[in-house]
Amino acid sequence: MNTIEKLDFTFDPFKSDNPTIRAVFADDLAQVIWCAIKRNHIVNQYFNANCLALADELRKKKWVNITGQQLNWWLKDMHIIGSAEEDVGDKVLPYIKKEIIFEYVINKV
Repeated sequence: MNTIEKLDFTFDPFKSDNPTIRAVFADDLAQVIWCAIKRNHIVNQYFNANCLALADELRKKKWVNITGQQLNWWLKDMHIIGSAEEDVGDKVLPYIKKEIIFEYVINKV
């Protein structure tokens, strides 16, 4: 049985003025990466594009057998996380493998 984790958004990503955020949420894997990282990290201006790039790379590499350590290397290499972070890959992997599923609610502020 999958665990469901709820997220509250103050914006609708599908109606965003930012085309890369719309692209991230149109891509299931990029969306999972974005949600898993963004909720706990300060990110840079390239974060959305890097989530899309990592999703593409994971699909090419047949990511099903990826380890947390390998994912951590990719997250660092693509500048999604900082170089000092060691266990982020292990924390994000269950989301990528759909062991934990995000559900989000759009709350207007």
